[in-house]
Amino acid sequence: MQTKCVWESRHDAQVKKNFHYRAQHRFQDMMSTVRAKHARDPKWVPGWIGDNIWPSLLEHWATDPTSEKGGCLHSGGSASSYTTSQRMVKIHLFLSFYIFVYINYSQILTNFIFNHL
Repeated sequence: MQTKCVWESRHDAQVKKNFHYRAQHRFQDMMSTVRAKHARDPKWVPGWIGDNIWPSLLEHWATDPTSEKGGCLHSGGSASSYTTSQRMVKIHLFLSFYIFVYINYSQILTNFIFNHL
């Protein structure tokens, strides 16, 4: 693994983790590109994917649930800008109230606690 780069052996685990992370994302990008090219030209076949793998890959893409949903299986969905703004207003109101109570009543509560000990 250490053919062109050098690092201390104590970093082996992190280097390996980083390598696999980057390789995974690079491979996903490559497969996405292959899928898009094949969608534009169904007769196109990449030369670097073996003839025994290509049919199973096409079958997988044909039955892949992400194909029907447009490429995403996240069920949460994205929040609209309106929903996000409403959440931010709620957070702002909560924090404003909390700060108001803290500033105005912290001294009263402190005095109350110390007077009743």
